This record gives sequence, structure tokens and C-alpha cells, in this order.
Amino acid sequence: MSHPEPWVPPSEPPHELELYPQSQPTWGAQAGWLPQPVWGPPPVSDKGKLAAGLLQLLLPLVGVCGVGRLYAGHVGIGLTQLLVGISGIGLGCCGASLSMFIVPLVLLLITPGVALWSMIDGVIILASSDFRDGAGRPMR
Repeated sequence: MSHPEPWVPPSEPPHELELYPQSQPTWGAQAGWLPQPVWGPPPVSDKGKLAAGLLQLLLPLVGVCGVGRLYAGHVGIGLTQLLVGISGIGLGCCGASLSMFIVPLVLLLITPGVALWSMIDGVIILASSDFRDGAGRPMR
């Protein structure tokens, strides 16, 4: 008498679709995604520190403050300097009918104070070794 072959369970045909497909991690470049380096220096800004510093330093001499900060991407400080400087000039020139106290206050304190703030800010930008733009990138 010969031994019968061992019983083997029937195999199922492969399914075309799985009920719950498992996504496998993909490596490499994907559409719309570029790998960022983990080490090394951060990307450098496309704006120059010299241009931002000179705009911030020289334009208050003609009455426009904060342009260097706006150029560098620091919108909050730039708009504050610009709006306070322009409103100070406007009140100083056209505010003669307001009061004889407001006009000297604006002309002698606020407008020169904002211009001095902007010029000191320009010197700081030029002297800084690690000045960054509004996105946090070091400026060249």
C-alpha cells in the first residue's frame, strides 16, 4: 500500500482590488515637492543688505522713512515708519490751523524722531553681520 499525498489547502486566486489598500511610502522626487537640505547654511535672500541699509539711511533725508525695511520684507516696522513720517510731515505742513501747540510738537519732535529712528535702523542694517529678511533668510 502506498502513502497518499498530504492534503494541501486550495490556493485562492489573486484579487484584482484589495478592500483596504495599504499605501506604501514613496521615496524620491514627487510632483510639486523638492527635498530641502537638512544640514548646511539656510538659503540666502535674493535681496541685498547694502540696498536695504542705504534706502533706510538716505531716504529719511528727503522725508521718506521705512523704505529699506519694506524692501527687506519687514512690513510692520516699515509701514510704521512710513506712515508716522508722512503723517508728521502732513500735520507739520498743513496743521497750522489745528493749534499753535501741535505744530511745533510735530515739527520738532515726531518727524525728526522718526527720521532719526530710520537712520539708526539703516546703520544697524549695514553694520549687522547676520541681518535677515522678512522670511528669515540671511541677506547677501
